Amino acid sequence: MLFNVDFHGTIAGALHDRWIQLQMSLGASCADNSSIWDNYARMVFQTRDIIPLNHPLLKLLSDLKDGGHTINLWTNANYTVARDVKHILNGYNRIFDKFIFCAGRKAHTVVEGVVIDNEVPNLRCGSIGSILVPTFK
Repeated sequence: MLFNVDFHGTIAGALHDRWIQLQMSLGASCADNSSIWDNYARMVFQTRDIIPLNHPLLKLLSDLKDGGHTINLWTNANYTVARDVKHILNGYNRIFDKFIFCAGRKAHTVVEGVVIDNEVPNLRCGSIGSILVPTFK
């Protein structure tokens, strides 16, 4: 089975998630060339060593991976934070088959498989179903 797992607020603490949501609610453009992603990448880089990880969820994902399932990291962030996301994940990078960066368009994307996310609007994006998890702080 294929699982698409949200990063900010699900696997990692919600600081980055709250920042991008605030910018979007203020009307900031999320186009790939938008300055919001430069600012976001700078903020993620500056905080990457203090973001907590949801170790119980990562253990579950590791077990699923070891059981033959495919695990994708699926985030609303832009690709400019790929290096920092991998830094934050450190030894857990091996769990993920793909890193999918949606650049603010995640809620408008249908993905194959099951979605695991902390935000209700994103739950309709899984072609098979979804699992709502509490926001990880």
